[in-house]
Amino acid sequence: MKLFCDRLGIDCLIAVSEADPEHGVRYRHAWNLVKIGGDWMHLDVTFDNSLKRYGTKRYDYYNLDDRQLFRDHQPLIAPVPVCTKKDAFYYRVNRLSLTKTEEVGKRLKAVLRKKQPCFVFHWRGGAWNRSILEEILREAEAQAAAKDKHVWLSVNYQQSVVQINFTDQPAREEILTEEANEGEEKA
Repeated sequence: MKLFCDRLGIDCLIAVSEADPEHGVRYRHAWNLVKIGGDWMHLDVTFDNSLKRYGTKRYDYYNLDDRQLFRDHQPLIAPVPVCTKKDAFYYRVNRLSLTKTEEVGKRLKAVLRKKQPCFVFHWRGGAWNRSILEEILREAEAQAAAKDKHVWLSVNYQQSVVQINFTDQPAREEILTEEANEGEEKA
């Protein structure tokens, strides 16, 4: 990513975090900071790699501020510029950051009408808990049932990102929790 940004004339730095073996993080991790429009933001394309195991490209770690990124990243081994810009997050810029379950329902209706296999969005509608997630699941199930589909959710809790998948067969699990930690075990 650094070379790519350098070639395009985009300011880019490499950030490296500590390992934390006591909590299952065996290795240091590196990602990038990019400067866009005068603001630094975190861009971690490798954390998203483990989230696309279900076939959908994900952008959970594109253009995050410090608060968002350090929800699931370890402390840095060296200082980098502060990242405070909140409204550059991929899902927000692309109008995929939703605040009401009714909004989710409307979007799902359109997704199913277009016969798309899934819908990925960021939840910023207040409290993020099992109750809200179950409400989203119920909304998704209602929309899917109208098209003779089944549904299951894949959730990145740390970044409040939900992937709703539609299938012809019932899912074994309705809600799968994902951690974008490149396969490391967390204690």
